[in-house]
Amino acid sequence: MCQEAKEFLGKKGLDFKEVDILRDEEARREMLMLSGQHNPPVLKVNDYVMPTFDPGRLEEALNNTMNR
Repeated sequence: MCQEAKEFLGKKGLDFKEVDILRDEEARREMLMLSGQHNPPVLKVNDYVMPTFDPGRLEEALNNTMNR
């Protein structure tokens, strides 16, 4: 996960799971399946997948999750 994404989530006090795709082959396959790309970061908020860190889109995904 990119440093910007970690800082963004940390400032909001949100927990997240960071996965090292270089050490976890299964996670690497899942990332490719979800995003179609080979490089991190890939952010997943419930069923919403973002193949790159975009603060506005991440904020929107988090808000939609909290409003469910």
